[in-house]
Amino acid sequence: MRIILIFLGILYVLYVGFPFYWLFLTSIKPKTELFILPIKWWPSKFEWYNYISVWKSFPLSRYFLNSIMVTTLTVILAVTISSSAAYALSRIRFKGNNTIITLLLITQMLPGIVTLVPFYFWMMNLGLLNTYWGLILAYSTWSIPFCTLMLRGYFKTACPQELEEAALIDGCTRFSAYYRIALPLSVPGLVAAGAFSFMLAWKEFMWASIMISSGALKTLPVGLYDMIGEGGNINFLTEFMTASVLTCIPVLIVFFVFQSYIVSGLTQGAIKG
Repeated sequence: MRIILIFLGILYVLYVGFPFYWLFLTSIKPKTELFILPIKWWPSKFEWYNYISVWKSFPLSRYFLNSIMVTTLTVILAVTISSSAAYALSRIRFKGNNTIITLLLITQMLPGIVTLVPFYFWMMNLGLLNTYWGLILAYSTWSIPFCTLMLRGYFKTACPQELEEAALIDGCTRFSAYYRIALPLSVPGLVAAGAFSFMLAWKEFMWASIMISSGALKTLPVGLYDMIGEGGNINFLTEFMTASVLTCIPVLIVFFVFQSYIVSGLTQGAIKG
């Protein structure tokens, strides 16, 4: 049984890892070896210059800066709102508390495409089409419900209410208890919520492609799509793969740096208090 599990684990790793291997392999292959048969599983020479030329051939730095700015502000806004909402839902009992939680759960059952049309006209009426803030508000709106539910579970299980009650008795306000006690004890949960918001904003393509038409405002997913176009221009296949590898690097950095926090935040938030 153990041998079977190890074998299945190896198959799973190969299944998941092969696309990333092929992505990296294509980015360093000479263009003459991209479509030859039989397939070369290892290039005859490494074209590392592709990682320099791609910055010169396409406005990749502009796309990176746009994605970094939109993603950073999305994480800040989403974590700030969801943490305060989750704290209120976990600590304060009021009429409609369960209704709000139910509505938040319902939002996770709806596919994103359902809200695309009404959200588009809402942004158009607010004059936020083709702006950074339109993307930031959209991404925050979609990530806040999940982050709120996750952080609510984390506040209920990982943050002892006795500490806050003692602080309230000593004259601390509810906001001070939230800011000085609950938040410092909830760093893993906040990091997990921030990581979720980061992933959503960094990789999102559909809304950015519809809302942003100016080349100076395009994020990485839309910029990568423009490299090959709708028909798939194979002349820029190497550049596209190289840019895709560079796009994955920030995600890998975030995951490896905050891996322990993310795992702790997700598991603690999944336990019902």
